[in-house]
Amino acid sequence: MFRRTAVSAALVTTLVSAGVVAAAEPAMAAVTVSGDVVCNQSTGPVVGVWIQAAGGSGWASGTSVFSKSGVTPPWTVHVGCGGSPSSWKYTVYGVKSISSTFANWGCFPFGPPFQAPGCYTPAS
Repeated sequence: MFRRTAVSAALVTTLVSAGVVAAAEPAMAAVTVSGDVVCNQSTGPVVGVWIQAAGGSGWASGTSVFSKSGVTPPWTVHVGCGGSPSSWKYTVYGVKSISSTFANWGCFPFGPPFQAPGCYTPAS
């Protein structure tokens, strides 16, 4: 029994010193994310905001100004432009995921000049 324990300890020490065993990344804590969003290109008002995240995805409270607690970053938005809360005329997706807890999003269902359709933010 002692020999097996000693060999196991020696193997672990060797692997750690050789950099083979990596330490686990600490888990991101859940936070409250918020921001404001606008639908461009005459598509109507913001009628819904879904937060898509590493953890805690779900409906945000509010529309043009929104918030959602219990979100594990990174996160992005899915926005309903025009129509009604239960039937969006246009669904516009965030073009990137961010770690910031606050962001201003501008959504373009048909794409801003020379870019793809999506919701854009300068936040990172």
